[in-house]
This record gives sequence, C-alpha cells and structure tokens, in this order.
Amino acid sequence: MEKATLKLRTLSARGVIDELERLRASSPAPALLFDADGTLWSGDVGIEAFVGAYEQGLLREEALEALQALAASGKLETHGTPSDLARRIDLAYRAGSFPELPAWEMMTWCYAGWTLDEVGEHSRNTNRDKQLIERLHRELEPILDWGRSSGVRCVVISASPRRMVEEAAALWGFAAADIAAATPALLNGLVAPRIEGTFPYGPGKITNGRALLGNAEWLAAFGDSVSDFQMLEQSRLGVAVEPKAKLRMRLPELRNTVLLG
Repeated sequence: MEKATLKLRTLSARGVIDELERLRASSPAPALLFDADGTLWSGDVGIEAFVGAYEQGLLREEALEALQALAASGKLETHGTPSDLARRIDLAYRAGSFPELPAWEMMTWCYAGWTLDEVGEHSRNTNRDKQLIERLHRELEPILDWGRSSGVRCVVISASPRRMVEEAAALWGFAAADIAAATPALLNGLVAPRIEGTFPYGPGKITNGRALLGNAEWLAAFGDSVSDFQMLEQSRLGVAVEPKAKLRMRLPELRNTVLLG
C-alpha cells in the first residue's frame, strides 16, 4: 500500500488552484468542502475542549444518567461525577477498548445542562489556552482566497461539536451558515444529552454536506483522516492535507485525489 501511495500526485497550493480552475470550467455551481480538525488546523478542538471540561470538573448533573448508561454499555464502572465518567470513557476510548463513534458523539452531548453561549465561551477559552491561532494550516489560505474571490462556496463539514467548530472556523472567516458539525439536541434552551440529526462522520459527512449544499457540485474536498474518505470520494478532486496513517493507506483507492505539499 505504501508504494501505491507514493504514486499520488503532490501539488502545491498553486497547483491545487490550477486544478480547481480547470475543473470549475464545467461546474456551474461549485463548492469546496473542508474538514476541520487536522485539516484547517492541527489538533482537535472538540477533544481539547472536552478534556479541559472533565479535567476541570465542569460537566454537570444533567449529563450523569446518559454518561452512566454509556459507561455501562462499554462495561466500565458507573460510579463518580459526570466528569469522572467522561474521563473514564475517554481513557477507554484512547486505549482502544471503547468504540469510537459513541465516544465522539458523547463529546458533543456531554455538555448537557449548558447553554450554547457557555459552550462557546469554554471553546474560546480552550482555543486561547491551546494557541489555536498558531496552529492554522496556512498553506490552505491561497486556496480559500481563490474560492471566495471566484464565487465558489466554501464550507466546513466536521464531526466535532458545532459550537467548537464555529469558534475555531471563524478564524478562517467561515460563517455559521457555512458549517455542518455535530449538533446536540436542545431542551428549554439547554444542551440535552443526545445528538440531533445525523452525526457527521464517514457517510454522515455526505448526508450533512448534501443538506448544507443542496445541488451544488462538490468541486473539491479537503481532509486528513479516514472519516473524510467518503467526502473525498464524492468530490471531483480530493485533497489530502497531512493525512493520517489510516487515510494514507486508503488514498490509492480514490481516483482523483492529490496530496497537498
């Protein structure tokens, strides 16, 4: 597989723009789709905020019952505070003994009992403390500039919590209306301990992207992990940005994907 990966074209930002200009000639209503964590910036803003929340003991009683049920589903101990349970689930997930998808969903609804404004403030504080502004992948800047100046809609599709993605993606100039991300249900204006809609992971990114973009053609998608595979596959051009090992192994399966370098 590694030998096959080496056959992929590596393009600079200028080379990607040249390819996009060529493809755009036959795309009347094109769009560019960007994954967030690992693609627009290094690291994961959702995980960073989540870890900060349980380390500081910030999770609330409204999340306790759901966290207990989730821990029990993974045969984990169910005693302790909401933050204790979140830590226990996270450590099991990192150790490979707890399934990925429910762990990621939990990182969105674990803020049960919070207002969205409180979630946003926690996210801003985390981004400041973790120096997110210094971790932006600036090599994407000319591509975004080209898209916006050319009338190509640019959107973000992410499995991280929506409020976290909104705060971080604003550093790139993305408006909330151009973001699809993991969304918690709300009850009386407070986060409820469950997910609203389709979780934007793997095939779920396709569902969320179609809902956001309607009939717009996916001119290109940018991603770094295997959860972006379907999004890259559905676009006329896939662009792998610092791809992680699992995605790198599968890149040769994609017909029109390049490495940004």
